Amino acid sequence: MTRIHWDKSNYFIHYGGEGLDMFGGPAYSPSLDSAVGEQTGLGFEFGNREQQASIEALARQIPEQIYSAPDEGILFETLFDRNCNSSPAHADIYREAIARLRAEKELLVFGGPNNREKKKGKIADGDRIVRPKQIKFSFPT
Repeated sequence: MTRIHWDKSNYFIHYGGEGLDMFGGPAYSPSLDSAVGEQTGLGFEFGNREQQASIEALARQIPEQIYSAPDEGILFETLFDRNCNSSPAHADIYREAIARLRAEKELLVFGGPNNREKKKGKIADGDRIVRPKQIKFSFPT
């Protein structure tokens, strides 16, 4: 269903947030309706801005799930299945967030017939997402 919303990107507005917990953010409240003037602009409209916000939110949130998974990681399809009902993102948005994390060496992706590390290319349903053995640290300057 979310794919249809993204593909059409027309008059549908979602009153939740991006990322893995769409109802943890600002939600629709009739008392804050646009007629009152306080809810105008809070809708998630499935456009380019919302897609980029979803990718950024998933890139912040997915590592927590991968880092808390067993050492062998988690299959992409399992990660998506666990979270798809609490996120407005479709599978390709998840893939883009994971590809960004892979490029930043925050996560590793293993797959293909030899179950080798995939340093580039599309992330498939059966690919395993794994935390790297050496964890990166960022310190404020």
